[in-house]
Amino acid sequence: MKSNGFIKLLAVVPLIVLSCSKANIVSEEVTDPVMEMDPWALQEAGPIVFVSGDKSVTASYGEETKSQISMNPGGTYASVVWSAGDSFGMFGFDGNNSFTETTYSTTEGGSSASFTGGAVLTGSSFSSIYPAAAILARSVHSSGKPMFGIRIPNDQTATANGVSPGANLSFCVTNTQDEHKVFRNIVSLVKFKLSGGVVNQVHSVTLHGIAPLAGDFVIAADASGDPFFVTDLYFPSYNTKYRSVTLTGSFTAGVDYYIAVAPSSQDSFSMTFANSDNSKHTTKVSGKVMTLDRSRIKDLGTIALGDDFSGDPSSYDPVAYCTHTQGAKAVTLAVIPDGYTADQMDNFVTDATGALNALFSTEPYKTYKEYFNVWILKVASNESGANITDGNGNIKTARDCYFRSKWGESSYSDMAANEDKVFSFVEDNCPDIVNGTHTIDEVVVAIIINDSRYGGICHVGSSGRAYAMIPNENGFTAQRSWSYPNTEAATNEVTVTSNTRSVSAQEITDEKLSNTGTWFNTFAHEFGGHGFGRLKDEYWYSQTYSEQSDITSHSWPIPFGLNVSGHYDTTPWEELLGVKATWAGTNDKYNRIGKYQGGEVSMFFRWRSERISCMIDNRFYFSTWQRYLIAKRIISLSGGETLDLATFKALDKPDDPVRDGSGSSAPKPLGTTTMGPEHISPLLPPPVLHSEW
Repeated sequence: MKSNGFIKLLAVVPLIVLSCSKANIVSEEVTDPVMEMDPWALQEAGPIVFVSGDKSVTASYGEETKSQISMNPGGTYASVVWSAGDSFGMFGFDGNNSFTETTYSTTEGGSSASFTGGAVLTGSSFSSIYPAAAILARSVHSSGKPMFGIRIPNDQTATANGVSPGANLSFCVTNTQDEHKVFRNIVSLVKFKLSGGVVNQVHSVTLHGIAPLAGDFVIAADASGDPFFVTDLYFPSYNTKYRSVTLTGSFTAGVDYYIAVAPSSQDSFSMTFANSDNSKHTTKVSGKVMTLDRSRIKDLGTIALGDDFSGDPSSYDPVAYCTHTQGAKAVTLAVIPDGYTADQMDNFVTDATGALNALFSTEPYKTYKEYFNVWILKVASNESGANITDGNGNIKTARDCYFRSKWGESSYSDMAANEDKVFSFVEDNCPDIVNGTHTIDEVVVAIIINDSRYGGICHVGSSGRAYAMIPNENGFTAQRSWSYPNTEAATNEVTVTSNTRSVSAQEITDEKLSNTGTWFNTFAHEFGGHGFGRLKDEYWYSQTYSEQSDITSHSWPIPFGLNVSGHYDTTPWEELLGVKATWAGTNDKYNRIGKYQGGEVSMFFRWRSERISCMIDNRFYFSTWQRYLIAKRIISLSGGETLDLATFKALDKPDDPVRDGSGSSAPKPLGTTTMGPEHISPLLPPPVLHSEW
């Protein structure tokens, strides 16, 4: 790739006083993409080589975090001082595609310091990034904004009452090189104290997240000069991200420590505390969301470690996500890993917790959560990732993963695991099966796979046995999108197969028939929809149709697919249609109930009960009939009597977060913006049916 030129001015220039201030950090609870094979990559404009030696400045800072920090007495902001050896890089940008670059450094410290070594730059805007060592690359987005590749370190040094040197990245934009500068924080900070007699044995503290916390990111400036993270874009030479950050050093009880991380919304996280040889550790896991907004401190308070380390690194005891308090018998689910190595078990528990949080925030699982025992069962693979096939089940790249998960690089229909190994492992390790209260046919299994590829499928049997497979995409959090088919049957009544209509993009937008989200949405669809809910898909393909007929899985010992009908006049939800008018009188969202042609991959001769649901575009919304089927299964497995419609209605909540809420069923990570192409996601294959199970 061609490098833009650098300007180095050899003439001596007078010392310039540069007054810099920083906004408070508040404490709170490119060129167009040029790689045709990967539209999310930016072209790098050459390596970062800073020019030295002609310009000197004096810099002073106000109240926002940079290198060393301490909270003010009111706890509302952190004061800052420079450290000897600090340096920041500066870029002059001409508004087209040309940069000039230099660096400043200081041998002093304190709130005001002299910086030397800068060259005179040219440009119409000037961007400065602290520290200079964090800068990876720069380019220009098609919008005309200069973009910068930066690296947040995942290995940081424990610093009492401060941030690891070089970890607290800052950014500023000015119209001239010498203009007063206000550095803005790039990162978020996680703050904590430790207590207990074991604190002096702690050598490392690791924060594990559900989404990337450190590594390589792309940033730009908004209209006010504040930095934001650009999702879906990266520089091809730098795209390493880490879901964990480790502080290493010695720790003292009662002292503030800080971890610098990328802004994000962590739907699950854990912290691991280890001694010097990692022979002993303890893990604190939180099932709560941790919001990490840019230039904010998330204070976790004091973490009590006790007087002895607890938790053996090799211990794979089951983790209880939730324990039932309702029903005569627990409704039991199991979540297991594949492609996670021994040192990635904390990541697996964090992934499983986050995915389960998403499922149990979705109705009817949210309302009936107290009926469930959910077990997270750990087992290590020798290698990360899963087997790669040719798309027809034949392995072409092998991975030594425990359950032998496999699928193609761009094909998902051959996605499978070693089912005997899956079921025998769960039988041997799920407490509710081991103690004799449940059988494997009553415990639906989810396999979360530590692999970068997209995918998802569910294998289901006539007895109720099932396992769903969902890759975590290696913690990939850029939003995916799923949309309604662009062609559908012209009428919802029985019709000939040529009678179709086009569904316009405007109609999809106006009626909110598309969804954005992450692999959590796939988890809800595959595990909550197919696996436990025993629901069929409700999407269809343009060139595929079935004849009007019975659906054989409806007559299985434990029926499957009752959300889809092969007959227009005798759908399984006729009783729901009978109460629709009454229900809609109290909540007009029940007017969405009806008969819509299309489902089970067929455009014709298959009917569904609502136009859109999780079983079409993975939104965190099951239709009213789907919610009733899931709730009936929960009550049945809990030893209760059959659930009637009136009892169901009394607890039902029919809100769809896409149509009735924010317009998306998954929150966008905070402090970010999407400037790259959308991740248009293909429909995943229908479930694989096993009548012999």
